[in-house]
Amino acid sequence: MALTIDIGNEHDVHPANKQAVGERLSLLARRIAYGEDITASGPLFRLAYPDHGAMHVWFDNAVGLHTKNGAPEGFEVAGPDRVFLRANAHIDHDASGNTIVVASPAIPNPQYVRYAWPNFPQANLYNGANLPASTFTSQQTPAQP
Repeated sequence: MALTIDIGNEHDVHPANKQAVGERLSLLARRIAYGEDITASGPLFRLAYPDHGAMHVWFDNAVGLHTKNGAPEGFEVAGPDRVFLRANAHIDHDASGNTIVVASPAIPNPQYVRYAWPNFPQANLYNGANLPASTFTSQQTPAQP
């Protein structure tokens, strides 16, 4: 699956930038079919756990994790009731660099986190290959790793 969340148009499901779509599909083909050791997709959700009033989120394919245009956007958290609210996020450079910390003052004990969930989200998280992170929602929170 090639992610095109950042090259789409809110009013047209078909991205106008077909070259970028083709380039992303070719990366996947090179990795899967030809076995090349390349980064073929953006950050993919691995796991999330709550700690000290925030959700800590780990990603695969996240070497060089960064944002475009400021702080990470598109994150929401929910408590046990699963009512999601917009949340603040930052890249945790103290850890592996593949982690995002997400919190909202309105939810002191978050249990769930999601990213880029609306139909046309404001999402700006990328890896070092400048490939966008995939949308996700956590299901159950495991114990802290």
